[in-house]
Amino acid sequence: MMLRVVKLGGSTLATPQQVRRMALALAGLQKKNERVVAVVSAMGKTTDLLYEQLVGAAGDKVDPLDLEHFLSQGEWASAQLMTAALKALGRRAIAVTPWDKDWPLKIILKDKAVPLKEKANEIRNFKLQPASPKLIRQVLGGHLKAGVLPVVCGFVAKNQDDQVVTLGRGGSDVSAFLLANVLKADEVILVKDVDGVLAWDPGLAKVSTQAKISVLKDRELYLLTSAGARVAHPGALRYMSHGSKARIVSSESPNWTGGGTEVVKTRGTRLKRLGIRLAALTFIGRDLTKTPGILHAISGPLKALGISIYSVTVSESFLALYVPEKDIDKAYAALAGISNAVAEIKSSAVKKGLAKITVESQASIETPGTIERLVRPLAQAGINIWELVTVHSDISFFVESSLEGRAIEVLKKVL
Repeated sequence: MMLRVVKLGGSTLATPQQVRRMALALAGLQKKNERVVAVVSAMGKTTDLLYEQLVGAAGDKVDPLDLEHFLSQGEWASAQLMTAALKALGRRAIAVTPWDKDWPLKIILKDKAVPLKEKANEIRNFKLQPASPKLIRQVLGGHLKAGVLPVVCGFVAKNQDDQVVTLGRGGSDVSAFLLANVLKADEVILVKDVDGVLAWDPGLAKVSTQAKISVLKDRELYLLTSAGARVAHPGALRYMSHGSKARIVSSESPNWTGGGTEVVKTRGTRLKRLGIRLAALTFIGRDLTKTPGILHAISGPLKALGISIYSVTVSESFLALYVPEKDIDKAYAALAGISNAVAEIKSSAVKKGLAKITVESQASIETPGTIERLVRPLAQAGINIWELVTVHSDISFFVESSLEGRAIEVLKKVL
C-alpha cells in the first residue's frame, strides 16, 4: 500500500471552497486504498497578514518567539478546516497541531531567537531532536494504521525548550519532506497553483510557448529553487530520502499521482574530478563589473576557436577564465589585443598546471561552516587553493595539478 505525503500550499487553500475541493482530492486518494498524510500551509496570505498585525502592534520590539507562536495560528486554522471538510465527506481525519500533547515534530533550533524573515524560502539551522523520529512514527503511523487521515500543521515545530517555533518562511515544504523521510513515504506531492516546473517563470517572462518539465533530478530542482524559483523550498530537498519520489502538481490537475513534474532522488554529496589540466587566463583592470559586454568580448574569440571555458570569476579589478591547458596558447594569442577593445583591461597573465575538484552537495550554501570544514583540512595538508568558487550547491577548488590526488583524498575523508 502506497504512502504519500501531500503538502497543500497556501494558494490552494485560500478560500473555504478551495479547502473543500482539496479535501475531495485527498479523500479520492484515500479511497484508492492509499495511505495519506496531509501537510497544510496557512490559507492564502494569512501568514503575511498575521505578521503585519503583530509587527504593527508591537513595532520593532516584538519578541521573536511571540512572533513565531502568533504566526503558527495560520497553519492551525488550516489543519482544523481541512479536518472538518474531510469529516463532512465521511472520511476519518484528525488535525495534528503543536498544541497537542503528543505533537511529534521536535527540533533543536541552533539559532534560538532569530527573528522570522519576511522573505520566502528561508533557511533555518536546525536538526531533529533524538526522540522526534520515534514520536513521528508512533503518532502519525498510529493514525494511518487506524485508517485515519492525519492533517499536520506545516511550517511549525517545537524547539528544545518545548516552545512553538517555525521552520522559516516556506517551511511547510520542509515539514512535508522531513515527515516523509521519517515515515519512509513512497512519494511527496507538492500541490501548488502551477502544474509543475516550467522552463521559464511566467511571472518574469512572457513566452509564446511554455514547456513543462516532466522529470527533474532533485539536484536540478535544488539549483532552481536556491536561485529563486518559488516551486519548492530548497532546504526541503535535503530530506528527500533514497528510493522516494516527489511530484509538483497543480491543484486543478485531475491526476495528482501522475501529472505535473516528477522529481527523482539522485546521490547525495559527490566529489567530482574534472580530469583535464586547466590554465587560468587572468586579466586585471578597473571597473570590470561595470563594463557592458566584457564577457562577450572575451568569449567571442574563444568560441570561434572552439575553446571551452570551465569557469569564470569576475570582480571590480580581476577577471579570470579557466580553459584547457592544451588550448591556452591559442586563447592567449586570440585575446592578446583585448585591451584595445576593452579600455578597462590593463594587463593579463597565465597560470598553467591547475586542476578543478568540485564538491556537489545540497547542504553547501545553507549549512554554516561548510567551506571552513573543507578548507581547513586542505590547509593542514599543505595544499594551497589557487581559487575557490561557489555556485549554489557546488564548491569548486582549483589547485596545482601535482597536488590534485592528495586534495581528493583529503576531501574524501572530510565528506
